[in-house]
Amino acid sequence: MQVYGISRLTSNTMRRAFPIFRNLLQTETLRTTNFCRFASTGSDQQKQNDDKKTNMTNLFYILGGLAGAGLIYSVIRNRKISQEKQKALSEYDNKRDDANKTLAEKAQDLQDGKSLDEDSKSVKKEELTPHIPNFAQYLIIGGGTTAMSAFKTIRALDPTAKVLVVSAENYMPYMRPPLSKDIWYTDDDDLISKHSFKQWNGNEKSLYFIDNEFYSDVKTLNEQENGGVAVVLGRKV
Repeated sequence: MQVYGISRLTSNTMRRAFPIFRNLLQTETLRTTNFCRFASTGSDQQKQNDDKKTNMTNLFYILGGLAGAGLIYSVIRNRKISQEKQKALSEYDNKRDDANKTLAEKAQDLQDGKSLDEDSKSVKKEELTPHIPNFAQYLIIGGGTTAMSAFKTIRALDPTAKVLVVSAENYMPYMRPPLSKDIWYTDDDDLISKHSFKQWNGNEKSLYFIDNEFYSDVKTLNEQENGGVAVVLGRKV
């Protein structure tokens, strides 16, 4: 009887406790499920936000590239249009000038063109450079102050040097131009016409510094044993 009573008491106790355990298990299971569901929802939301940021960044890059390409195209197109417009204006001006010319002016232009062609064909090299030697020991291009200093230095170091100076000017090599204060002391117009001036001490000084007798003849420069300086005027190299 005692055993039966204990067994029955135990059975009743377990029967009453089982629903409580079942409710506890269901509650814990529900909490775990809700937590996992919330974690999954948060992860999906973060992924969506990252995708949106990536898409916006790509969109900005695309828009920036399109804007840059459009700007470059606009600059190139405007430059091309400007060149074409300038060319058209130039052609229009030329046509207008030709249209405004009289018949006599047109005939003169045609005649000048023919004369230039004939002159270029008829002029020979010997006529452009008469009596200029084919060889020069020292050749100086230009006939100004620097040329004078150059051939004076060459002749000082080598007394037998043969120096040929080719100048585009029509004057012999000269010293530095006089200062304005040097001109103030010169009141003789004839003296100025001779390219001379009066210094502050009253002495007259020539702009050329060296007389023409100093220079040698171009044709006989290479034949002189003691050397010399020859000048070719009015010629360019």
